[in-house]
Amino acid sequence: MDWEDYFPTAIAERGYDYYLQGYVTDLKRTKTQITAMVTGTQDYGVVIDLANGDFHGGACECPYANSHPYCKHMAAVLCQATAADKPASQQQVSKAPTSFDSLEQTATKLVERATDRQVRDFLSVVLAHDKHLVQLFRTVMGETNVVTDLPEYLASVDDLFDTNADGGGFIDYDAATDFGDEALTLLKEEVQPLVDHGEYGLVFQILAHLMLKIDHVDIDDSDGEIMMIMSASDDLWEAVLTKADADVQQQVFDWLCKQLTKSLNIIEDTLDDLLFTYFKTPAFIDAKLVYTAKRFRAVQKHPDLWDYDWQIKKWLKHYLQMMSAAHVPDKQIIKFCGANLAIPQVRLFYSQFCLQHQDGGARGPIAKGW
Repeated sequence: MDWEDYFPTAIAERGYDYYLQGYVTDLKRTKTQITAMVTGTQDYGVVIDLANGDFHGGACECPYANSHPYCKHMAAVLCQATAADKPASQQQVSKAPTSFDSLEQTATKLVERATDRQVRDFLSVVLAHDKHLVQLFRTVMGETNVVTDLPEYLASVDDLFDTNADGGGFIDYDAATDFGDEALTLLKEEVQPLVDHGEYGLVFQILAHLMLKIDHVDIDDSDGEIMMIMSASDDLWEAVLTKADADVQQQVFDWLCKQLTKSLNIIEDTLDDLLFTYFKTPAFIDAKLVYTAKRFRAVQKHPDLWDYDWQIKKWLKHYLQMMSAAHVPDKQIIKFCGANLAIPQVRLFYSQFCLQHQDGGARGPIAKGW
């Protein structure tokens, strides 16, 4: 039965994954129709129409299918039906591990018993059906290339959002669970291996793309899917920012500085933390000193901003911290504080500064402005 040409590659691959995981149940077939349930965090009924034994359209109860003629659940059912058409000797048989063996142990024993030819043949068949596994295998083989591989990884990120959203781009409560699970799987099975193989530049580009997509997604994540994804990304960011070479770190620094000049939503605090938690070399500290001074002055020029008070406090805090970290001369700090006494945080900082320096001369000019 030919049907793959009717489905985008990403949708077909998601469906194939669901089929492999055994999510398709209660499959029934007549000459004109296939029906089945696709289980998971939510059960969806699927109906496939047939004409002369070939795919002729379908329907699914999932939100995505409300505005698309296909979905991953339909693809999963078609994979199951196609497999059922094959002779028994060609069908993929999956045997669950016993209580004494974990899945990993079972896989290890199978590989140990297999010949080199069997392993190679099996890999050829499996990799031909899953581009994500192809990417993972290339990583293991040390054959990744940022220029050629990056579009594939970014497309994988886009697929997470596209395949779980409805026609209006909204990821509802039920779809959010699948979205969260698939995002965590991508980070664990596709991005983490890149970290393990030192592909930090590629990891940065993937994480940056994911962060920007998250910042604009319309989702009902009442169960905290977005926060789980952000949390799962923390260790990946740490690896990039502590192990990458100077060129990659500079790329990340420049990207963070650029994004923090924009109006952001839920990722602002995360990017802010990355910029000011890492980048501790003298060169980066000097760069952050200049950057925070510019941001503070830029905000001062726009008192009509709806979040002016919050923005001014944030960039003031960072600028004062960078002055201390960069060991700015005391006279320069005193001059800045004297010019900004109207801001409570400046007065608090300066009082602490004076106590630390025990400088009565420095306190005099400031005290007059209190």
